[in-house]
Amino acid sequence: MFWVAMISGIFGGWVALFNFYLSLIRPPLRRHTHPTEQQRHVSGIPLVGSLLLMVAVIWAHPLWLWLVLMLLDTGGFHILAIALIGGAFRKSPP
Repeated sequence: MFWVAMISGIFGGWVALFNFYLSLIRPPLRRHTHPTEQQRHVSGIPLVGSLLLMVAVIWAHPLWLWLVLMLLDTGGFHILAIALIGGAFRKSPP
């Protein structure tokens, strides 16, 4: 089970870093290299990285590595929870 968790953690970490790149690093780079083009949002792979990293958190060590990668995942459960809670407290226009 350890090897399954390690492979899951490695793949989940790759997906989390890919989502991080697409959300926070790619847009400024595109604006810098192509300033006249229309900016297009690219989503990545939501929730997959977090699910795979949860398997790694449960069965594989080092625990801190998987948790840090999970926090970097911009398509993860914590971002979904922040968006839902923020939307619940946002006032709708009259």
